[in-house]
Amino acid sequence: MPPGPRTIKIAREFELFVQDFYRSQGFEIVDTAGRKECGLDFIAKKELTRIGVQVKCNPRRGAGVSAVRQTLKGHKLYKCTFCHLVVLQDFSRDAVKLANQVGQNQVRLINSEKFMEKLDAGKVEGFRLLQIMAEHAMENDLIEKVAVRLHPDDSVFDT
Repeated sequence: MPPGPRTIKIAREFELFVQDFYRSQGFEIVDTAGRKECGLDFIAKKELTRIGVQVKCNPRRGAGVSAVRQTLKGHKLYKCTFCHLVVLQDFSRDAVKLANQVGQNQVRLINSEKFMEKLDAGKVEGFRLLQIMAEHAMENDLIEKVAVRLHPDDSVFDT
């Protein structure tokens, strides 16, 4: 069954959030929307580096082998230095195995925890990510883990 309009809206919002992160790191963004994207949502360019980025936002299951394969296809098509596969959830064991086989010089897997480590997690950015996760009905323990990481001294998240 294809995703509903709400899921598509939230996935696009997360993709734009990820684009904003790369921009904040000095990358120019080339959006592949409307093109035959072949697995990449956008390309982040800085000097001689071209990072192909695929963003997945699926609350029911982690990203699988097909997401890694799509990203690798985009890597080759767009002649990227390497690619990032960024997900709100996590990756299946088979996806991790495939990514390890091809190596980090082609695709790097970034789950929500790794993405949080990369964020310059100011409260506005952090709350935007939490809102996206909550609207997408992410697992409560994952939302809580992200919230505590963003605001470790904030009693709002005490249980």
